[in-house]
Amino acid sequence: MSRIIFINAKARTVTIETNTGLEYLQGLVGGFIESVANFRDPNGRRHMLLVNEEARVQKPPMPYGFNVNGNGVLIGNGVIVATDEDGERADVTLPLEAFAKQVHWLDLTSVSYLNKINWGFKQ
Repeated sequence: MSRIIFINAKARTVTIETNTGLEYLQGLVGGFIESVANFRDPNGRRHMLLVNEEARVQKPPMPYGFNVNGNGVLIGNGVIVATDEDGERADVTLPLEAFAKQVHWLDLTSVSYLNKINWGFKQ
């Protein structure tokens, strides 16, 4: 079991979780998982932002979402996981408070906001 960061867009919270089995992660993001961003901490440990595989393409029924440092519109929740040098699961080493400051909550209930988003669909 390894430490992850859970981005709960509905509650607008960023917390540490330790139950990290695949089914648990899928439950957190609401379906099959896709990696949408990879980055390294100052010590070189690889971290990945995982979201629901449809987080970039689905129009809301979910009225909540987020982005991390402008990483596009992501619908629903996300998790940050880490791997060691051998590609095995490892604890996330990102400082929670510093990472949480990089998460920007999106108001997907606002019609004016929704009209500004390029959803990738022809209107």
